[in-house]
Amino acid sequence: MKPISASLQRPLLTRASVGVIGLSGIAILMAGLFGIPHEDSAILYSYSDNLANTGVISFYPGGPRAEGATDFGRMILIAALSGLGISNHLASALLNIAFISLLWWQFVQHFTPICSKPARNSCFALAVFLLIFLGSGAATSGLWGFSTIAVSALASCVLLMAAFTDLPPTGIAIGISLLLIRPDGIVWYGSIMLFALISRSFFGDLRGRNNLKRRATVVVRAILPLTVLAVYWAARWIYFGNPFPLPFYVKQGAVDGLVPWILASAKDLAVNPYQGMALILCICCWQLSRIYISPNNVESDPKELSATTTSSLKAAALPEFSRRLPILTAITAGSVVTQSFYLSRFVLEQNMNDRFHAPSLAVSAALLGLSAAAIMERCSTPGIRTPRLFLPMLLLVGCLMNYITNARMTIVYALEVITESTRNNILLIAKDLASLGRSGQASDRPLLLVTEAGRLNYYSKLPTIDAWGLNTASYSKMPLLDPTDIRRLAPDLIGLHGSSGKPNYAYVLEALSKSPPRRDWEEMTKAIVQGAVLSKNGLSYDIYMVPFFRTVDQPLHRF
Repeated sequence: MKPISASLQRPLLTRASVGVIGLSGIAILMAGLFGIPHEDSAILYSYSDNLANTGVISFYPGGPRAEGATDFGRMILIAALSGLGISNHLASALLNIAFISLLWWQFVQHFTPICSKPARNSCFALAVFLLIFLGSGAATSGLWGFSTIAVSALASCVLLMAAFTDLPPTGIAIGISLLLIRPDGIVWYGSIMLFALISRSFFGDLRGRNNLKRRATVVVRAILPLTVLAVYWAARWIYFGNPFPLPFYVKQGAVDGLVPWILASAKDLAVNPYQGMALILCICCWQLSRIYISPNNVESDPKELSATTTSSLKAAALPEFSRRLPILTAITAGSVVTQSFYLSRFVLEQNMNDRFHAPSLAVSAALLGLSAAAIMERCSTPGIRTPRLFLPMLLLVGCLMNYITNARMTIVYALEVITESTRNNILLIAKDLASLGRSGQASDRPLLLVTEAGRLNYYSKLPTIDAWGLNTASYSKMPLLDPTDIRRLAPDLIGLHGSSGKPNYAYVLEALSKSPPRRDWEEMTKAIVQGAVLSKNGLSYDIYMVPFFRTVDQPLHRF
């Protein structure tokens, strides 16, 4: 049977794939040009600015060393682009496009041995990836400046490299990039490499005694990025004085004990929509690979294979490629499950559009894109009965319904990213405060105390204390719960953000005789307000209630 790669060369399918890729790139670029960063994204931008301008990793200009930006590698890259005159938010968008391009290049590398038009196949695979990953809303947080797209694209690249190669220098470099872009990239890198080595050693191309030397070489190459991570971790420990980044202390403690942890992980797999979609896609790819592109279904013309032509060599390479797809599926599923065990250990704050689970859907989308393009490149379906197709089709329909439910909000969020700069009061206040931070030493500038340490600090450049502890080490293990801290710190301005889902700020005015010693946003807010009231005679605080967005029915209130 001859390859049916002509299906991928049809103008309609090729143009549709390029159209999806182009629209995705335009959306990411528009968000970078006209949008504003989310509160937590603004935190990373503050660190990038200070690193570029002062050479010190600090939360505000002239401040002490701090590690609230956990995306170390991304902070470095944005700081470098900032030095070239590129704004931080645009730099973030350009990096997202660069990492997506890297994934496309990886598709090209793996399609080159098996098809005559690897670029076109790769466009189709990438279009499938983008439709699932961006269209479902999983990557919307990336438009707000988070590292969601970068981490997801790199994890997908590592998945392809681990399943199909023996980790050449490019694979090692991609692994190092994933580990340094964000520290919990070790969960994705470690789980993918572990499952890849196990599956390939027992069921794939690394099995048997004849492959002992090759297997040892792959293990050594897989460990090299972890060695780089260990060196970086030791260096950052010395530099910052803390064994872990500050957000790790803030977000830990979601469960206590092994059994609750296992139960929480199982619940995460069963309830989280992105984890569910990821596992459904894995099952679909497993079934489809067995039905359509398993070695038994790949037919080759003996005359074609005997010819010394490029097409015959590519046809001969397809069975080996096909054997790897079930292994790739197993690696993906194992990594998704591992991610649930990791994330269930933490309190996932600022989890916009469930950005922490987004890489699970991304690696599964990359798997589906690769499988779909390989199926269309060359397949044979003799004797396939309709019942064999029922399960994967039923699962895909369920996945599509879930996709449509999430995709409805994708356009809404994308538009909010672009339009929020015209109606956000916090942004306007922060820009007004910027005039206070342009002159004098840091010790002479007004001191700002905030509960949401993002845009107010980023745009004003004022010395800032983070009462929640993401950027202030003294509050990382326990937030500000003692009202007397207000008198001790004597901030010139206090910025409070209300609890999610509670727009009425009346609760912050409740007086407490004693704040309980626990990490709680409301208790921290009440303690700050109480401290400001107690200190009013000496510090003369005025209290304003400012709506987050500028609307007619939400005027500014003064108390």
